[in-house]
Amino acid sequence: MVPSDSMAARRAGGAFVVGTGRCGSTLLSKALALHPEVLSLSEFFASLAPEPFPAGPVSGEELWNRLTDRDSPMRPLIAQGMEPAEFLYPVDSGLRFDRSTGVPRISATTLPFLSSEPDRLLDRLAEAVPDFPTQPADQHYRRLFSVLGGWLGRPLWVERSGASGFFTDQLVKNFPTARFLHLTRDPEDTARSMSRHTVFRLLLLRGEFVSRCGADVLNGAPPAGAVPPDLVDLMPGRFSKKSFDAWTREAESFRLMVSFQTAAIEAALARLPAAQVLTVRYEDILERPCEELAGIGEFLGLPAPEKWAQDAAGIVRPAPAAASGRSGPKIPRRWDIVSSVGITALGVASARAIETHRDDALINDPFAAAFVRAAALPNPMPTTPEELAALSPPDSWIPTWRYMGVRTLFFDHFFQWAGANGLRQVVLLASGLDARPFRLHWPAGTVVFEVDQPDVLGFKKSVLDQSAASARCEHHFVGIDLREDWTTALCEAGFDRKARTVWLVEGLLPYLPPEAEHHLLDAIDQLSVPGSRIAIEDAKKIGQTLPDDNYEAATRQWGVDLRTLVHEDDQRDAVATLETLGWKTDAEPIGRVAERYGHPLNPALSTTIEASRFITAELCR
Repeated sequence: MVPSDSMAARRAGGAFVVGTGRCGSTLLSKALALHPEVLSLSEFFASLAPEPFPAGPVSGEELWNRLTDRDSPMRPLIAQGMEPAEFLYPVDSGLRFDRSTGVPRISATTLPFLSSEPDRLLDRLAEAVPDFPTQPADQHYRRLFSVLGGWLGRPLWVERSGASGFFTDQLVKNFPTARFLHLTRDPEDTARSMSRHTVFRLLLLRGEFVSRCGADVLNGAPPAGAVPPDLVDLMPGRFSKKSFDAWTREAESFRLMVSFQTAAIEAALARLPAAQVLTVRYEDILERPCEELAGIGEFLGLPAPEKWAQDAAGIVRPAPAAASGRSGPKIPRRWDIVSSVGITALGVASARAIETHRDDALINDPFAAAFVRAAALPNPMPTTPEELAALSPPDSWIPTWRYMGVRTLFFDHFFQWAGANGLRQVVLLASGLDARPFRLHWPAGTVVFEVDQPDVLGFKKSVLDQSAASARCEHHFVGIDLREDWTTALCEAGFDRKARTVWLVEGLLPYLPPEAEHHLLDAIDQLSVPGSRIAIEDAKKIGQTLPDDNYEAATRQWGVDLRTLVHEDDQRDAVATLETLGWKTDAEPIGRVAERYGHPLNPALSTTIEASRFITAELCR
């Protein structure tokens, strides 16, 4: 329940969102930024770590030096191209600061989050902040937030920093009248996400230096004695992506980080009146975005909280059923090869295996049949035309699988074209049982990333290992659910944000609600540089193609009704979304592609084929 008191009191003193990090707080910062009166301050106090509140009075000049210091703890990550997704300053865009110069602490995330022209905002602050009177740090910060809010027309400030559990006690001490929203998340999910995030790994490394060298070496302190051999290559001046990637820690280390911060936050907030504290679960925001955000808005004293909640709910990346606002597709977070979307992945593999064994085959996928056999279904799926003919009655949905040959060949050709035109970085999103890294010929220097749920990739890897398959390129599995922070996981796996990239979105969009589709394309755009390419299967009405009896027969045989997994009662336009983001698009009807290949599709598929298309696009901005 939201504490009950006056709206004016709720708006007094500012507000903080505190949490362990990797708990969904960045999403909340983005949501708050959608309110026209909120100054959403992202990572402000985290950028001033490890001491955001210096002791004693501070002059305006001293404050400005702290805000613009470029030697932050994150500088090694920036220099090596390992900065997290939360780092927003465009270091590779020819602006004032780059990887070699370092970036002012306040410019790393806070100013780019507030303005598309962070350097100009920095210049305005340079004219104002040094003239602040000498005063305690908390008074400086209040004045700074007031100045920014006045310039931007956003009088209500809400600050949010990842890993704020390390300094929540200082926030409470210095802002005793502020409101505190404590955002929590399942501890195991939080720890798992931390283990893939460069900043949290860097925090552990910093602690390692302190405990074993007697000094905060990463923040410039000289070691008290000899540096252990395993830490030598991680010292300032020798730190590299290679040495940092090689330094790993057990999951328990991240669990301890979560529990330590959680206890620290709870202890600090216990000193405040109950009316100033609200605890919200990240999972509840995903499940009930409008309701939870409205409660948050009321707690923070936002004008028109219900309207803001309706607007902000659109950026939440919930499970598909929750996002649609209706009873509909429910895709589990745990993947199983013999149920739900696991069956659809096997269906695609089955279709590719059948196509491979046809006399007039469009493709050759030597691994597809192995995936089907390894699943050991009670009712096996066919892998050859003969098995298909023996298994499939005339009214079954299985004969429609010839479409998969057309789809696969179209995207194979797309990759061949991209390679011939010099693109060497490839990302397969929701790759499923796609074996392209192992069956296609890739130009030298090509790097392919497969992003999908860990269990998907685990099953896939085990089958490929048993088949003695070798990737024909540099290949990386990135095991993460696309509903989580996959962009950070991808970057930490070695994705080069400066390189032109080839993206594939195949067999994915029908399973996403409109909001999730928009966020997926937006995330791809954020990771892309001009000249990048994308190919998309924009399939429509796939649950309306055949009579209900066909789907029900498949449900009886394999336990999954395809119609319950897809979103079809919405209006969306991937082409329009891409073009708004600055991509030049080309869309070809799927039926036309099949005819071009000399393999027209079964007329029974006309409902889907007439509504569907293959999209290719190039980022031109």
